[in-house]
Amino acid sequence: MRINQYLAFHLGLSRRGAEEPVLKSQVKINGQIIKELFTQVEEADQVEVFRFGKWEPISKTRNQTILVYKTPFIVTTHSDPEGRRTVYDLLPKKYAHLKSAGRLDFMSEGLLVLSTDGHLIQELTHPSRNHHKIYLVGLSKELRENAIVEMQSGKLQLEDNILAPMKVENLIATEMQEWSFLKISPNLIWYKFTLSEGRNNQIRKVCQLFGCGVTRLIRIKQGDFELTKELLDHKWLEVN
Repeated sequence: MRINQYLAFHLGLSRRGAEEPVLKSQVKINGQIIKELFTQVEEADQVEVFRFGKWEPISKTRNQTILVYKTPFIVTTHSDPEGRRTVYDLLPKKYAHLKSAGRLDFMSEGLLVLSTDGHLIQELTHPSRNHHKIYLVGLSKELRENAIVEMQSGKLQLEDNILAPMKVENLIATEMQEWSFLKISPNLIWYKFTLSEGRNNQIRKVCQLFGCGVTRLIRIKQGDFELTKELLDHKWLEVN
């Protein structure tokens, strides 16, 4: 098995995500750093990955990772004191032990990553890892230019926090076509928000600061994972 396939299999990474540590000289086989993606791994080999400031051996027990399309009116926790449906109600019971890499609020929809891999979850959720989350945001009215400038400044205060810069872009026609399988309403004004952190209801609260209520909010990307029509149709997919 090639090293990138091995990493994807044991760490629940996408193909691109499995190539990155090899290209950065962050993988050892039997104590030797390897740099070639076509390097072969045998079952008896000892494989280590440099993560979180240290070399860590890869467990031969495969972690389990799935992608889920969360619908609105669902919470992302295992249980809810208000008795609302949870994302785990959408899934077979065999996935009940998986943990979510971050949350989507009750009204939001889109991509969720659930996994048994604690390292993957930390990679996707900790701001220091610089993995971006991208959202399509439908508003009933247009954001003023000064509002977008403030959102992108890295100086905007929300409650007691100074927010990291957000990238805010108008959704162009070609992107509208790309995401047409989500049935994006042309009656809304659509933006693409890219975040490096994910505070509670951040996008909704920030838009509200500038007098714009969010009508629809869809997470389309998290790290190397992406919402697809196949995921939308099947509701959940295992990551190979």
